[in-house]
Amino acid sequence: MVGALHRTLFALLMTCASLALASEANGTCMRRCEARLVDASCNAKPSNPWPAGLPLRVWTLCTDFCSAPGGPVNRQEHGPSAEELAGLEVWRKGCSAPEPLRWTITEQACGQATLALADRSLGPGTYEIRRVSEIGEVVVVGAKEADCPSEEAYRDRLAQEQLERERQEQRERLQAEQQGREQQERLRREEQAMIAEQQRQCRSPNRWNAGNRSCVAPPPPASAAPPAPPARSSPAPGFWEDGDWENGRDEWGWTLSLGATTRLLNRDRDDNAEEKIQRGLVGGTIAAGFRHFSDYRGESMLEAGLGGDSTVQGLVWCAPVGCGIGGLLIMPLEAFVGNEHGLDVRGHFARDYREGTDGFTGGVSFRPILRVSRDSRFSTGTFFGGLLPEVGLQFPTDQATELFFGWSYFPIDLRIGHYLALSWDGVTVGPTIPLDGDGVWVSIGTGLSFNLLSVSD
Repeated sequence: MVGALHRTLFALLMTCASLALASEANGTCMRRCEARLVDASCNAKPSNPWPAGLPLRVWTLCTDFCSAPGGPVNRQEHGPSAEELAGLEVWRKGCSAPEPLRWTITEQACGQATLALADRSLGPGTYEIRRVSEIGEVVVVGAKEADCPSEEAYRDRLAQEQLERERQEQRERLQAEQQGREQQERLRREEQAMIAEQQRQCRSPNRWNAGNRSCVAPPPPASAAPPAPPARSSPAPGFWEDGDWENGRDEWGWTLSLGATTRLLNRDRDDNAEEKIQRGLVGGTIAAGFRHFSDYRGESMLEAGLGGDSTVQGLVWCAPVGCGIGGLLIMPLEAFVGNEHGLDVRGHFARDYREGTDGFTGGVSFRPILRVSRDSRFSTGTFFGGLLPEVGLQFPTDQATELFFGWSYFPIDLRIGHYLALSWDGVTVGPTIPLDGDGVWVSIGTGLSFNLLSVSD
């Protein structure tokens, strides 16, 4: 057992000796970096005081001291790396965070040293340059001592420096990949040139014959993998190309429209409630608005609560009247608020036919849009869309300004092209109220328009 213990200790000593020799053979290196304040000509500038409003200019130099085992010490001077330069921090005395400075290496060199310039000036106060072998103190003179920097500004500076380093690494990686591709292309051309020269020599009658085997048919060149076909981008859709409203899901767009409208208005005669005064408006509209399209899931309240397949998709067409109230439970949820939302600003112009006189009427209104479409070129109104009216003002000639409301029921949009749709307003009803208090008109009307639609799909 004693012999086994001796053998174990001897093996342990041999292992330690080999590790010690390996450590001595590697040598040691030490780096020391300095930073000094200098002027534009690299001359040492007194650090006290430093004028306010002048960015710090520092002379930076790193020295590597390396020595082999038992050999002399070698000294090598060079400028700091980007990480070392970014680590050069300036602290104002009494503050808990360094100044959010960023250093830029200038094109001017001071021998082996690097001349770095701060991106902004410092306010009055006493500062220290840290993270170098020798801490330098700087006193900046001015009228009022500056406030301490926030830690948030310091973190923002670190994040910006990290982002710049990542971008630089990406640029270097892309450059190396480009150089690698160029080298492969150069080797391929050299190989092809060598094969072509060998084939030319083999075709010579002095060398290519049955008795001369020094020239053999060259092997076929290694066929490189065929280049991948260029990615075929989807062609831009034609103006008249068919397209569903669903093509624009989860996207924003805008619309322009031009159309014609007609409305019939009537109210009680002031001196005889049994007689009616009628009035007709025939004209056109021009509108501009925005749209947002979202996905159509087609799930009803009953299906969402109990599961199963209890949704009747076709009930979207009776959504404006609640599908007889009972249909509210089994019609798709999109039939309530829709999957197409927006707002139109509409301008109106019409010939105003009144009893005994004719005139013109112009106006402006705002119309909320809540429509539903389910994987087709058609869209129609929704339950809440039927509750939100179009509101506007109209200005008839020789009459008081009027406030009007219009509820549209069963509107239908038909997309007849990728960028074009035909829209029918359905049945529009609502009151028209003169602002001078002269009675209330009850109107019913309809309209037809063409819409230009642009969606970022």
